[in-house]
Amino acid sequence: MVEYPTQHDDFLMWVGFCITAWARTEERLFKICETCLQARKDRVAVVYYRTPTIDARIKLIDELVRTVLPKSQKKNGGHDHPDLVEWNRLRKDMVDLLGARSRIAHHPVRAQSARGQNRAFWYLEKSSWFEIYASDAERLRTGRDDAKPLKQDDLVSHCHMVHEITRRAAKFSKDVLPKHVG
Repeated sequence: MVEYPTQHDDFLMWVGFCITAWARTEERLFKICETCLQARKDRVAVVYYRTPTIDARIKLIDELVRTVLPKSQKKNGGHDHPDLVEWNRLRKDMVDLLGARSRIAHHPVRAQSARGQNRAFWYLEKSSWFEIYASDAERLRTGRDDAKPLKQDDLVSHCHMVHEITRRAAKFSKDVLPKHVG
């Protein structure tokens, strides 16, 4: 049995924290879906979990929220209702974090040594740090060669931003949406 070096536990722990933070965000999105649909949880689960990706789920929730919040009125110059403005900001901030979320969930991890050499068998060697990187095949597919690897500080920052999104989504679900549901 291979033993993983404990000096890298922090990096892997932050990968897990990021994944868990997104799971909490999904719980909040489910609650928003439930509030908009005003249906039993089992029915909401069918709708929500039949939608295959988080990006598609955010689009679904966006459409549902727009059916609940007030529409623009000509009498106020056609401006969006403040609650819709708040939702638009929340949705945009969430979508802006999806790229990093996808990389954390789907890209490989490698150990990087102080000499700049990649280590394929990182669990057998002592290295300076870990990073999440876009594989050669992924870079070929996207045509992007400029994606910087995600290091531990990036994961910490991302995790804090996702927690803030989750807090805002919970507040929106609790304080804003119920005012508009019939």
